[in-house]
Amino acid sequence: MSNAIRVPTHFTALPNEIVLIIFMYLTYAETIKSFGSLKCQRYKRLLQTYCYKSIDFYTTTFSTFQLCCTQMLNQFRLNVQILKLGHRDCYSQLRIFSRYCLSSSSLLDVFPQLQTLVLRNVHDSDVNDLVPYLPTIPFIDKIILNECPLNKASILICRYLLNNSLNNRLTSCTLNSTSKKECLLFHEPLSASYQRQYSLIYLRIDVYDFASLKHLLMFFPNLSTLDVRLGTEVKSSDQELFPLSFNPCSHLTKLVLRLRDKIVQEFRSIIKFILLFRNTLLTLHLSLIHQDLNFKRTLTYIDGNHLFNEIVIHMKMMKDFSFWIETVCLCKQQMNNIIQSFQTKYWLTMHIGCYHDRKHNLYIMFTLPYVHNLGFVVSNDIIHTHFNHTDDRLDYLISMLYMKAQRIDILTGVNKSLSGTFLRMLKQGCHRGKSIRIIPYGIYHLEHNDHNLMPFDTLEIIGCYENQSIDVNLFVVDGFINTTITWLNWMPHIRILNIDNERLLHLCINNININRFLSLELLIIHQINNSQLYEALSIISSLGSSSSLHTIHLQQYGSNYRFTADDLLLILNQIRHNLSGLKIMTIEFHKDAIFNIEILDKLTDIQKKNCHLEYIHISNAYIELWFH
Repeated sequence: MSNAIRVPTHFTALPNEIVLIIFMYLTYAETIKSFGSLKCQRYKRLLQTYCYKSIDFYTTTFSTFQLCCTQMLNQFRLNVQILKLGHRDCYSQLRIFSRYCLSSSSLLDVFPQLQTLVLRNVHDSDVNDLVPYLPTIPFIDKIILNECPLNKASILICRYLLNNSLNNRLTSCTLNSTSKKECLLFHEPLSASYQRQYSLIYLRIDVYDFASLKHLLMFFPNLSTLDVRLGTEVKSSDQELFPLSFNPCSHLTKLVLRLRDKIVQEFRSIIKFILLFRNTLLTLHLSLIHQDLNFKRTLTYIDGNHLFNEIVIHMKMMKDFSFWIETVCLCKQQMNNIIQSFQTKYWLTMHIGCYHDRKHNLYIMFTLPYVHNLGFVVSNDIIHTHFNHTDDRLDYLISMLYMKAQRIDILTGVNKSLSGTFLRMLKQGCHRGKSIRIIPYGIYHLEHNDHNLMPFDTLEIIGCYENQSIDVNLFVVDGFINTTITWLNWMPHIRILNIDNERLLHLCINNININRFLSLELLIIHQINNSQLYEALSIISSLGSSSSLHTIHLQQYGSNYRFTADDLLLILNQIRHNLSGLKIMTIEFHKDAIFNIEILDKLTDIQKKNCHLEYIHISNAYIELWFH
């Protein structure tokens, strides 16, 4: 019989290492809520050292966010160095934070130690929500605007980015837009109050055009890294913006050009911009789609000889050159010539692949490993990739292709098949956190696949029949539904599903309910044009049951039906009853929507309680419903 003395272990007796591991499984806000009220100096010191310095409300529930902004704010505000605002699944967080914390104080008054500010997910209609935050720009080290309406906020951003020079300490600036149309615009006439900013060394920006970029660079002479996405096509006239005498950034060592959203008509304009930094540039990452204006009459395309003679031999310091280039060429017999152009001494130090997209008359050439940190578009033709090293094979190098790409866009031609070889390649490269986006140009087929594409997190399916009448295209719709069901069967562990309302309805009709997707957390529903008869809210109420789904985002919502308060309450009750884990439902309205938002304003506390509603945010462009 053992005589060992049993000493009970209390939570407060756990060593710091175990407590910090527990912190890792919680969000910042959850950690503050759970441990902030403990009357223990050791926990207070741990929170100050490992939690209070960086606050992120990206996935915080409304009640926890409200608690942190009110009762618990004074516990951590004096320690905060990094503040991240903007919820992953809704738009209202900046406005709510301003209401609670900034009604009578500036952001720096509340957080005097602030060094980094991240603002995310601001709706196009809410540009004024940025106003309380942007005045801090000159007084912090790093600013990040992600998924923000840069075009509408251009004047506001530039005012605080460029007006203060002597006291400006900003070293890093990231400005990412909500869409391709919302890039920052910076055209003449320029304000006389703008001054050069000598502290800024890193700039990542979605900018409207080369003219805007040129004007911006004049104010940042000490940039060492420039990462740019352009929102308009590159034309021949852009060459005139960059004479050799123009030398805006004499210390630039890394240049990233992301030009895949718009066509580059004149590659020479890109070359002239790159050559501005010929004496200092060490790293060049280039991604673009090129289509010469005369491609129908002349054999004009980009290849290894073009890149070497126009760029490489002029760059005195360059050590790292990576690219993903899609170049239009009507001749289908150029593969051997393109591969040979990359078999010179310089190019053979790299792995370079090329394949021909027959549908779009594109030759796609790329270096491996893929380093561009953005999604890429592929078709079934990628399985026929040729390499400059004759012994290279895509199936051996596939991990290098998927290394940084977060999303893979798959183009499917009319009556074409995605082959088993292509699907196996897709599975080889898939990893947790990646997403697939299917873009069909008509009915397509999927060859047999023995394995689930399990590691993919997100499935997005674009409907190509948006402007067609669904009643007269039942064969087309049935074809799309069948392939959609196949994709869903292959991906039972997806966390995010992005689909249109008509396709979702047909899935329900075919008894494909969401309860089979045990990991599904976010459902994005895009209401396609001319489909108001397929009422999206009613479809949501008939999805089936799920305990994992916590967010629904309904985009471009419009309905011919005028809801009464009773109608809406009935639907919300049904939705919340079926989806027990639902926390947020955001409804973005189509510009012609007739939804009566006043009925939400008139809901009584009892009615809200019966629907488990915790908070309702209403604007002219969208509404947000937060559930308990």
